Amino acid sequence: MILQRSLFVLLMTVQVIGATAQTASQKAAVQLSATVQASTSTITLAWTSLPSTTSITIYRKLKSATSWGSALASPSSTATTYADGYYGDVNGTWTDNSVNNSAASRPENRNIPGDGKFDQSSFPSPLELQVGRVDFYDMPAFSANETELTRAYLNKLHAFKMKFWAPTARGLVFDNLQWVSNPLAASAWRNIGGMVAPANVTAANQGGTLFHQLVDDQSYLWTYSSGGGLQATVGSTLTYNGADRVGTTQDFASTSNMGGVFNMSFGSYFGDWDNKNNFLRAPLASGYGLTNCWAAIPAWYFHHMAMGENIGYSTMVSMNNTSLYTPLTDGWQSTTGNTHLALMGDPSLRLKFLVPPSNLVVTNTAGTASFAWTPASEAVDGYHLYRVNSSTGALTRLTTNAVTGTTYSNGAIPYTASTEYMVRAVKLQTDPSGSYYNLSLGSFAMTPAGGVADCQGVVGGSAAPGVACNDGNACTINDVWTTSCQCAGTAVNGAATITAGGPTSFCTGGSVVLSANTGTGYTHVWKKNGTTISGATASTYTANSAGGYTVVVTVSGCAATSASVVVTVSAAPAASIAAAGPTTFCPGGSVVLTTNTGTGYTYVWKRNGTTISGATSNTYTATQAGGHTVTITSGGCSTTSSSTTVTLSASPSATITPSGATSFCTGGSVVLNANTGTGYTYVWKKNGATISGATSSSCTANTAGSYTVTVTSGSCATTSAAVTVAVGSAPTAAITAVSSTAICAGTSVVLNANTGTGYTYVWKNNGTTISGATSSSYSATSAGSYTVTVTNSGCSTTSSAASVTVLAAPTIACSANTAAGTVSVTATGGTTPYTYAWNTNPSQTTATASVSAAGTYTVTVRGANGCSATCTVAYTPAGPVNCSGTHTEAQGSWGSTSSNQSVYMTANFVAGFPSPNYLTIGCGTRLMRFTTAASIIAALPTYGTPALLPTGTTVNPTTVSNSFVGQLVSAKLNVRFDEMSTSFAPSTVLLKNMIVASGTFAGMTVQQVINLADQTIGGCSTTYTRSSLSSALTQINNGYDGPNENSGYLVCPGASGMLLQPNEPVTLLEESPLEVIVFPNPLRDAATILLTGGDEDEAVTIDLYTLSGAMDRSLYTGNVGAGMQQRIVWDASDLAPGLYFCRVQQGERMTVVKVLVQ
Repeated sequence: MILQRSLFVLLMTVQVIGATAQTASQKAAVQLSATVQASTSTITLAWTSLPSTTSITIYRKLKSATSWGSALASPSSTATTYADGYYGDVNGTWTDNSVNNSAASRPENRNIPGDGKFDQSSFPSPLELQVGRVDFYDMPAFSANETELTRAYLNKLHAFKMKFWAPTARGLVFDNLQWVSNPLAASAWRNIGGMVAPANVTAANQGGTLFHQLVDDQSYLWTYSSGGGLQATVGSTLTYNGADRVGTTQDFASTSNMGGVFNMSFGSYFGDWDNKNNFLRAPLASGYGLTNCWAAIPAWYFHHMAMGENIGYSTMVSMNNTSLYTPLTDGWQSTTGNTHLALMGDPSLRLKFLVPPSNLVVTNTAGTASFAWTPASEAVDGYHLYRVNSSTGALTRLTTNAVTGTTYSNGAIPYTASTEYMVRAVKLQTDPSGSYYNLSLGSFAMTPAGGVADCQGVVGGSAAPGVACNDGNACTINDVWTTSCQCAGTAVNGAATITAGGPTSFCTGGSVVLSANTGTGYTHVWKKNGTTISGATASTYTANSAGGYTVVVTVSGCAATSASVVVTVSAAPAASIAAAGPTTFCPGGSVVLTTNTGTGYTYVWKRNGTTISGATSNTYTATQAGGHTVTITSGGCSTTSSSTTVTLSASPSATITPSGATSFCTGGSVVLNANTGTGYTYVWKKNGATISGATSSSCTANTAGSYTVTVTSGSCATTSAAVTVAVGSAPTAAITAVSSTAICAGTSVVLNANTGTGYTYVWKNNGTTISGATSSSYSATSAGSYTVTVTNSGCSTTSSAASVTVLAAPTIACSANTAAGTVSVTATGGTTPYTYAWNTNPSQTTATASVSAAGTYTVTVRGANGCSATCTVAYTPAGPVNCSGTHTEAQGSWGSTSSNQSVYMTANFVAGFPSPNYLTIGCGTRLMRFTTAASIIAALPTYGTPALLPTGTTVNPTTVSNSFVGQLVSAKLNVRFDEMSTSFAPSTVLLKNMIVASGTFAGMTVQQVINLADQTIGGCSTTYTRSSLSSALTQINNGYDGPNENSGYLVCPGASGMLLQPNEPVTLLEESPLEVIVFPNPLRDAATILLTGGDEDEAVTIDLYTLSGAMDRSLYTGNVGAGMQQRIVWDASDLAPGLYFCRVQQGERMTVVKVLVQ
């Protein structure tokens, strides 16, 4: 029903409707009011009067209800949107008093109290009615007006429901919003696969062909598309007319026919459908589109349709969804309303329809309703009959099981006047989600009102079908009224029949013999199209012309006429061939041969009389030589055309023969020769591009590429197989030395060439190939000019020369001076000045080194050019020396104001420590200087943690909290006074030359330990700790403090050592609590060590040293708890007889015990 634009029309429709015109009980059309509230009141009244109503379809321009919405165009936008679901809410309470939003840029999206726009973003109560909208108002992009677009929609809607056409069961998903973090296309993936099968869903490349081009004139049951919303201004109106890479309303109006029947789409803006050229409504006006919805916010659920439900049902469930299905949204909201959900299209649509039956007829058979109908044109399982309630429109099914025929009668169904019936086809539908019984639309019939007249026109009379009557014909018996109220009986002589002796359809010139039934006394009269055929009175007749033939058979005066036998005579069609181009061409060419066409024509093409497989259309593309014919058949009659000859001209061969190798280095070339022949022309190409001027039979190729030649003879051309020319680039060649190329004699320098895949190398020195030098590196040991030749794929490059120089090392000789206690070296040659390094401890760096212990000494002499030489010399000290009388004093003695030592120091200080340095300790920028004996007496003794000297030069400090200072000053006093006079120490060996017997500094002289102490306390060296050096000086200063005291820490250089004290342990640090007992002592094979006084938090080490200070072995490493005694047993059976020192150390605490092995 189409009304003018000034009216608002809404159709309320029962979900199951017929295919023919409906009565008021199935469909009601009501005119709605200007306000949405008044329109809803009208709907409610109509629904109350027709409670079987399930859906409403809004046609034309009905004012849209609006309500407060959610974030639609973007995650940050919230505005009032359209709410067609309002019309399906019969019982809900809607308000217009709380939302106050005037900030929306578009006036239609603003909402203030009292403006007629509602406050709700969710439906206040579940919807009772399904709602759909078919609205083509204000769509000027389409050339058709609103009425014409509506008519076109209704026509394709009717054709779909009647199954005049059916879409392909496949889906298309075009998601151009994949970059959004939310799964906006989830409604597509969640729903479409269940309706068409996942394998039939195509995920389109959104960066490829545009969506509207993909669906143009295609067939899809479902589509989904999304993209950024597009806007366009028409006149002064801003329109929401499309989505990025999806298309625009203008595309669907002019260039693309929508190929999707059911559609979902998403993008900014166009979800507001009450807008000029709105993109949400556009698919319904184009192609096969029947529905569309704005899908993502909230989520849509269409899975019910996969089991036969209509789309309006899924729409209403999605609108009412608050917790039944999750997620509630595929977008960015944590919570979302659903008032703006809307279906564009007819809500009664189902995925699939059946072809309905037709021509339902209801007749009265002795008071019983009898039904007959024309079957559906497709295979179905059967039919169901329904009675329609004239008041409510409700349907009552009359059949329990589906009727498999096309008639039905049940004595329990009386024939009643003014009753409407409907018949529907039913079929078990099996789809990807399961099986369900699908129903077609219905075919309706209404029984007449009032009483029923009998076959003689008497109301309530007895002349009903099946009742006996008299047809007045003496040649019939058993006369009765037929269902068409004809009185008819059975012929006395039986039926007249015709039997055809062959096909009754044939071509012009053919015939068929028709034979009538025979018997004694039978006469025959043949008729064609009701006209007697002259002379045709035999029981047979030969028919050679088209028409309906009957025979009248008479016996005993009673005649019977046979049923008509239709003879069809078809004329043979004409057959001719027309060529679309020349019929002579080169191999690889073709010509299209076309024959005449006609309704029902079939074709068979032949070449040289042999049928061409598959050539059955009215055109054939001929590619081979021969005589071509076509046989055209129509209605069983055939005609063969005259022959059309196709000729193939010979094509020349095309080959390329290179004159040499096709792989060469840059600067080379190869001549490519093509085959020759009379009249041949040539075009050479490289990589498919024509080479300018290359038109002779040969071509000189000097660049890499794929070369072909096209040889032409007459009009036929042949292109050769490609010949590939490879031009190799010579590799670079460079030498890199890993170190200086000035080397010392006997050494080498590694020369590296650049590398690459497949490279080979040849090294030369002064132009002469070096045998075996074929790797990327070469170690040069002799002087010369080195080059490398790098080859790759036959192409070579020689590097620039790298010059290697061999430098001379000094010539040296070593000697020893026993008397002087020195070893020396003399050097000549090489490059001066020289540097020296002896293997003494610490190393000495002069040509002459002081030594005391016997042994072999090694010196390395290095010239200024970096080249060095090494020699060794054996040193044996002079005869026995007397170390008896070694004397030291502790710092407490030097610092006492009343001791003999302080008096001695006061008397001898000036002579022993003259200016300007006086007695100075430290090094570099950290020095401490004592200029008088009194300043030392004032400062010593000093205790405290060994520490660095302060920065700068500290002179005559009075308070020093650094035990390292006191021990170093005392050691320097002891050494200097030992040098000055035998009155201080009668030993013939100076204290500074005494050797440390064991421990960290074993083998060093006292002077060397003092030198290390200066370097360490001044911060110039960190080789040894301050604590270890302070302990060593303490042992020196305290170990010989008295005329007979000898701790054993020092030994006499070159001799068996000083006299040793009895076998008691010597504690090197007075405060150490370590206690060690070795027994038996002397020992022979085994010994036991008892250790007490340990600290359980610090490890103890016990080592055995020889008299010369060399460590012989480690006896124990581990922890000894405080107050605990540790027993260690060790095997001494392999020790040579002699005196040994057993050193026990824990942190900075140390104890030394003499051990005698017999």
